[in-house]
Amino acid sequence: MSYEVCIAPRDDFPWLLSRAKVVETNKFWAIEAIGRNGEIKGMIGLDLATPNIVQFHIALDAPIALRKLTKMACKVGFGATRKYGLAAVPGNNERSIKLAKHLGAREVYRIPDGWKDGVDLVMLLMAREECRWLDERVVA
Repeated sequence: MSYEVCIAPRDDFPWLLSRAKVVETNKFWAIEAIGRNGEIKGMIGLDLATPNIVQFHIALDAPIALRKLTKMACKVGFGATRKYGLAAVPGNNERSIKLAKHLGAREVYRIPDGWKDGVDLVMLLMAREECRWLDERVVA
């Protein structure tokens, strides 16, 4: 399967926002994988949580797009100075938690009822120096 990875236009954000169940902020932007037929195959949204943390939101229809999407998202998300990548995932979304861990994040905190009543919010973190998706890992 062939696809192109590029910066997503704002009109495509709803594709990711509805799947990841997140709210767009004024600093939100995304990278998408587009198939030959023009359909979105995957998207990673980025949001600046703090000057040192970028938050990642992932949705995929074609897992084959994950490698290129992740590499580009980490490169631009971490930029030259950001130290951490963060993912906040509903505790009942085992597939997303497993994916975040597969990409290199580790669970650092669980907020009881943080997503909604009865559903924890799982905070997963990846330090820049642990990110295998960057061409060169920067050690602080």
